[in-house]
Amino acid sequence: MGSKPHSLVFFNGHGSKDAICGQQNGVLIDKENVQLLDSAIVYSRSCDSAARLGQKIVREGKAKAFIGYVEAFLFFVNNSRSATPIKDDYARPCLESSNVAPQSLIYGSTVGQAVEKTQKHFEKEIEYLKTHYSPENSHILFALYWNKAVLKAIGNQDAII
Repeated sequence: MGSKPHSLVFFNGHGSKDAICGQQNGVLIDKENVQLLDSAIVYSRSCDSAARLGQKIVREGKAKAFIGYVEAFLFFVNNSRSATPIKDDYARPCLESSNVAPQSLIYGSTVGQAVEKTQKHFEKEIEYLKTHYSPENSHILFALYWNKAVLKAIGNQDAII
């Protein structure tokens, strides 16, 4: 009995224009193994991975689509919350916003819709923080604006998992 292809692959780690890395910067995906993502929709919350690698994954790996960041993915952390980033008020706005894409895909959105919902969530967080100023929030605002600008979808915008 053959294995079923992956329909959604979500990477959360480090990256570069040519690789997605995991623990201790071990390479998970690079130009040598893009075929592992054949037929998948890929979401990569890792720096720079949509710049070149995402295009290669769609073109040569034949993934349906790749959603990721063409530059660094930014977020700030409160060192007292480093073990629980989702409870960290510095990290939460960026992490929750970036989680919208894979959550939307899981609930049946197309790639294009998932990115649009993510962009709207970034905007919602931006609007909230603009009305709740603090010195920390100015840094978080910068990260939200940045992440919103560098999020890209490559490939079939109508693809669903």
